[in-house]
Amino acid sequence: MSERSIPTANRGNEIAVLRKQLRSDFLVAGSILSALVLLCVLADPFRQVGDWSQHPGWGWVDEAVVFAALSHVVMLCFGRRRSLDLKREFADRRAAQRLLLHQLHHDDLTGLPNRTAMKRLPLPGAAGLPDEPGSLPTGPLSAALLIDLDRFQEINGSLGHELGDRLLQAVARRLQGLLADGQHLYRWGGDEFAILMGPPRPPAETGGTARERAIELAAQVRNALQEPLSVQSLVLRTDATIGLALAPEHGTTVGTLTRRADLALNAAKTGQSGVEVFDQVLEKRMDARVALSADLRHALDHDEFTLHYQPLVARPGVQVCRVEALARWEHPDEGLLTPDSFLDVAESTGLVHGLTRWVLARALDDVVRWRGQGLDMTVAVNLSARNLLEADLPERIGVMLAERALLPAALELEITESTMMLDPVRSLAVLRRLRSLGIALSVDDFGTGHSSLAYLCHLPVSTVKIDRSFIQGLCSSEAHRTIVRSTVDLARNLRLLVVAEGVDSPETWALLSEYGCTYAQGHWLSPPVPAEQVPEHLEQARRRILDSAVLTTG
Repeated sequence: MSERSIPTANRGNEIAVLRKQLRSDFLVAGSILSALVLLCVLADPFRQVGDWSQHPGWGWVDEAVVFAALSHVVMLCFGRRRSLDLKREFADRRAAQRLLLHQLHHDDLTGLPNRTAMKRLPLPGAAGLPDEPGSLPTGPLSAALLIDLDRFQEINGSLGHELGDRLLQAVARRLQGLLADGQHLYRWGGDEFAILMGPPRPPAETGGTARERAIELAAQVRNALQEPLSVQSLVLRTDATIGLALAPEHGTTVGTLTRRADLALNAAKTGQSGVEVFDQVLEKRMDARVALSADLRHALDHDEFTLHYQPLVARPGVQVCRVEALARWEHPDEGLLTPDSFLDVAESTGLVHGLTRWVLARALDDVVRWRGQGLDMTVAVNLSARNLLEADLPERIGVMLAERALLPAALELEITESTMMLDPVRSLAVLRRLRSLGIALSVDDFGTGHSSLAYLCHLPVSTVKIDRSFIQGLCSSEAHRTIVRSTVDLARNLRLLVVAEGVDSPETWALLSEYGCTYAQGHWLSPPVPAEQVPEHLEQARRRILDSAVLTTG
């Protein structure tokens, strides 16, 4: 690291201290020297000392002079040693400062410059001072790329953090091997990297504009990361999602470019497109999300939420009453909003924790009221991925049940396969503790994930809910009938209950009943309704099931 890596303010402080010390030393030395000169001019002390040394009884003066001379020599020796010590101390301090600055601006794991280093970059068009040769751009920027590794959390959770760290190092080496002159790689944080691109060369050399070069580099990054990586004798494959922002059209500072590249990255994740270039619409959407987040917090503080319940109706012979709790936001301006309008924002901002606690408390209170009316009810509540990262979730739910004198059978918790992906190890541990309390667990939207069968073998669940996308096409699609029939058979062999979501006609329920499906849920039976309407709608849904069975038999 060059001396230029030390901030100008720090170097100026050190030089100021040295200058002050030197001025003080010169002032003292000058004062003493001036006093000696004045003494010599006025009193001629050397002649007097000579006279004294020849005077009887004053011979000790020569010894004193010799002693003073020797003392001066000794002081010179020790003064030189002290001077060398001070120089070494200053050199050690500067070396330690350089090390600290390097650690501040570089990632310990990969050795790459980090986000702090990026913040020190100059405005495009200004000259920059790099920490190390080749580590930072010194000219104007043309693009910023943010790179997020797909499925890294799954690898980290299943294979361990040590192997995850080795994977990040291997990815960093591979990405560095892709970069050309004017392209600089950074560790953005977690499983994310960033690339800053310098200005494009003339079209005759590059074959395209800055935008085309950035998109081409993004494609190269994705292709490179799709190639197998050897990590501790394991061969791993990964992929990347990338967001792009271009200068100057999307920003004129590193902070603006990376912020907008991050918006493009989020859009690429949501749309599963792989690569997205920033668009002004994304920023407007983000502003709307920020406003929605503030409104959500206000809604939680002012009790603007309510619950609707949709009955899960069983085929004849199964008497257990079950409903699913569905949150609704009574927005003062927009009216009644479903979770599709706000759940994503609640999860990304952490407000989902407070919302889930409210839903659990309200749903269990309603169960108590229904049981007071003679209706033995079980309520299902959906959990988000972030809920499963709360280590004390089982204990808090246990307290809620105990405060209402409810058995664990009064509550069922629903999860999706994607819920497990944020941190599979921690999530599975929380689910097992919930199941050990006697709380039933169900897999929602079964069939839409990538690892449904594998997860059924490991999750401590008792119910499978077949996604509505398969149920709604049941009467018209042989493929859907095959999938649903196979899923029901699989669940029954695993001794699991089966719920069909999205049942929209008696013909659909007739097929499901023929396959052995246990429960049905859908608007044909009952839409989601407020708590006070549940008993009435549950009875109506039961009659529809019975009427359907009679018609089918007849």
